[in-house]
Amino acid sequence: MLNSIKGYTNPCIICTPFTKELLLIQIIPYFRTFFNYIQPSFYNHFYLVTGRKRTYHLTSFLWALILQRIFTIPTDTLLITSLKFSKEFRDFCGFTKVPITSKFTRFKQDFLLCLQSFFYSLVDVTKPICQATYVQQ
Repeated sequence: MLNSIKGYTNPCIICTPFTKELLLIQIIPYFRTFFNYIQPSFYNHFYLVTGRKRTYHLTSFLWALILQRIFTIPTDTLLITSLKFSKEFRDFCGFTKVPITSKFTRFKQDFLLCLQSFFYSLVDVTKPICQATYVQQ
């Protein structure tokens, strides 16, 4: 979905599969501050839509989508399977319980514009790292 958006570049496209682990190690410190790239309007939109406490956190969904892109997991179903079988993935994303596939689909549909803005801002951070990693080879 996000790869088809005009002007969007998945920063991992230019990296070979062998450099993804190195790339992940280099990018994670920047992602730890990724809360700074989430616009307040995205937080407000996510948490105020239902009017009740959400079972899953916004940051958990975002971490899952980031891992999906980094590890090139092609579908939400495979992402859910990876989260179910990998405690490390669940812990990294902050899920205590794995959402069903329709939750991810609805999240992407309901917050598409917010997600676009968020991922555009992350490209500015990750693209130079990917390019530097690619040149080093």
